[in-house]
Amino acid sequence: VHTDARLGRIYLPLEELRRFGVTEKEILQGSYSDRYAALAACVAERAAHYYCLARECLPPEDRRAMVAAELMGTVYWELLAKLRAKGFDVFGPTPTRLSKVRKLMLVARTWWGSAWGLTVPAYGVS
Repeated sequence: VHTDARLGRIYLPLEELRRFGVTEKEILQGSYSDRYAALAACVAERAAHYYCLARECLPPEDRRAMVAAELMGTVYWELLAKLRAKGFDVFGPTPTRLSKVRKLMLVARTWWGSAWGLTVPAYGVS
Protein backbone atom coordinates (compact mmCIF):
# COMPACT_ATOMS: atom_id res chain seq x y z
CA VAL A 1 0.00 0.00 0.00
CA HIS A 2 1.39 3.37 -1.03
CA THR A 3 0.78 6.27 1.27
CA ASP A 4 1.36 9.85 0.29
CA ALA A 5 4.27 10.14 2.72
CA ARG A 6 5.98 7.16 1.06
CA LEU A 7 5.65 9.11 -2.17
CA GLY A 8 7.19 12.20 -0.53
CA ARG A 9 3.89 14.09 -0.33
CA ILE A 10 2.85 16.23 2.63
CA TYR A 11 -0.51 18.00 2.67
CA LEU A 12 0.12 20.33 5.59
CA PRO A 13 0.99 24.01 5.22
CA LEU A 14 4.75 24.55 5.46
CA GLU A 15 4.15 27.71 7.50
CA GLU A 16 2.27 25.60 10.06
CA LEU A 17 5.04 23.01 10.15
CA ARG A 18 7.55 25.75 10.95
CA ARG A 19 5.27 27.38 13.52
CA PHE A 20 4.93 24.13 15.47
CA GLY A 21 8.55 23.07 14.97
CA VAL A 22 7.70 19.97 12.94
CA THR A 23 10.06 19.05 10.12
CA GLU A 24 9.15 17.55 6.79
CA LYS A 25 11.51 14.70 7.59
CA GLU A 26 9.53 13.86 10.74
CA ILE A 27 6.31 13.69 8.75
CA LEU A 28 7.85 11.58 6.00
CA GLN A 29 9.36 9.20 8.58
CA GLY A 30 6.07 8.92 10.43
CA SER A 31 7.32 10.42 13.69
CA TYR A 32 4.47 11.24 16.05
CA SER A 33 5.17 13.90 18.68
CA ASP A 34 3.39 16.42 20.88
CA ARG A 35 4.44 19.08 18.36
CA TYR A 36 2.83 17.14 15.53
CA ALA A 37 -0.35 16.57 17.60
CA ALA A 38 -0.57 20.34 18.26
CA LEU A 39 -0.07 21.07 14.55
CA ALA A 40 -2.74 18.57 13.55
CA ALA A 41 -5.15 19.93 16.19
CA CYS A 42 -4.64 23.45 14.81
CA VAL A 43 -5.35 22.32 11.25
CA ALA A 44 -8.37 20.32 12.46
CA GLU A 45 -9.79 23.37 14.25
CA ARG A 46 -9.55 25.33 11.03
CA ALA A 47 -11.31 22.53 9.16
CA ALA A 48 -14.03 22.38 11.84
CA HIS A 49 -14.52 26.13 11.47
CA TYR A 50 -15.13 25.73 7.74
CA TYR A 51 -17.54 22.85 8.33
CA CYS A 52 -19.50 25.10 10.68
CA LEU A 53 -19.52 27.90 8.11
CA ALA A 54 -20.78 25.52 5.44
CA ARG A 55 -23.52 24.31 7.76
CA GLU A 56 -24.58 27.84 8.62
CA CYS A 57 -24.18 29.53 5.23
CA LEU A 58 -25.63 27.10 2.74
CA PRO A 59 -29.24 28.13 2.18
CA PRO A 60 -31.76 25.34 2.84
CA GLU A 61 -33.09 25.62 -0.72
CA ASP A 62 -29.60 24.80 -2.06
CA ARG A 63 -28.97 21.72 0.11
CA ARG A 64 -30.80 19.32 -2.20
CA ALA A 65 -28.73 20.46 -5.18
CA MET A 66 -25.59 20.05 -3.07
CA VAL A 67 -26.42 16.53 -1.87
CA ALA A 68 -23.05 15.10 -3.00
CA ALA A 69 -21.21 17.73 -0.95
CA GLU A 70 -23.53 17.09 2.01
CA LEU A 71 -22.79 13.35 1.80
CA MET A 72 -19.04 13.93 1.71
CA GLY A 73 -19.24 16.51 4.48
CA THR A 74 -21.03 14.07 6.76
CA VAL A 75 -18.51 11.27 6.20
CA TYR A 76 -15.44 13.49 6.54
CA TRP A 77 -16.84 15.23 9.64
CA GLU A 78 -17.07 11.85 11.36
CA LEU A 79 -13.58 10.94 10.19
CA LEU A 80 -12.30 14.21 11.68
CA ALA A 81 -13.94 13.29 14.99
CA LYS A 82 -12.25 9.89 14.90
CA LEU A 83 -8.86 11.50 14.22
CA ARG A 84 -9.38 13.88 17.15
CA ALA A 85 -10.26 10.98 19.44
CA LYS A 86 -6.96 9.27 18.69
CA GLY A 87 -4.93 12.44 19.13
CA PHE A 88 -4.20 12.66 15.40
CA ASP A 89 -1.77 9.75 15.57
CA VAL A 90 -1.94 8.75 11.92
CA PHE A 91 1.47 7.12 11.85
CA GLY A 92 0.53 3.74 13.28
CA PRO A 93 0.17 0.56 11.25
CA THR A 94 -3.63 0.86 11.01
CA PRO A 95 -5.02 3.76 8.98
CA THR A 96 -7.80 5.82 10.54
CA ARG A 97 -10.90 4.93 8.57
CA LEU A 98 -14.62 4.55 8.88
CA SER A 99 -16.01 1.12 8.14
CA LYS A 100 -17.91 0.68 4.89
CA VAL A 101 -21.04 -0.05 6.92
CA ARG A 102 -20.63 3.20 8.89
CA LYS A 103 -20.06 5.21 5.70
CA LEU A 104 -23.10 3.66 4.07
CA MET A 105 -25.20 4.44 7.13
CA LEU A 106 -24.05 8.07 7.16
CA VAL A 107 -24.63 8.45 3.43
CA ALA A 108 -28.08 6.84 3.62
CA ARG A 109 -29.13 9.02 6.55
CA THR A 110 -27.91 12.19 4.83
CA TRP A 111 -29.45 11.27 1.48
CA TRP A 112 -32.75 10.39 3.12
CA GLY A 113 -32.80 13.71 4.96
CA SER A 114 -32.04 15.56 1.75
CA ALA A 115 -34.68 13.67 -0.22
CA TRP A 116 -37.33 14.56 2.36
CA GLY A 117 -36.30 18.18 2.65
CA LEU A 118 -34.69 17.96 6.07
CA THR A 119 -32.21 20.80 5.99
CA VAL A 120 -29.95 20.10 8.97
CA PRO A 121 -26.70 18.42 7.89
CA ALA A 122 -24.88 16.01 10.19
CA TYR A 123 -21.61 17.95 10.18
CA GLY A 124 -20.28 21.12 11.74
CA VAL A 125 -21.73 20.51 15.20
CA SER A 126 -19.56 19.83 18.20
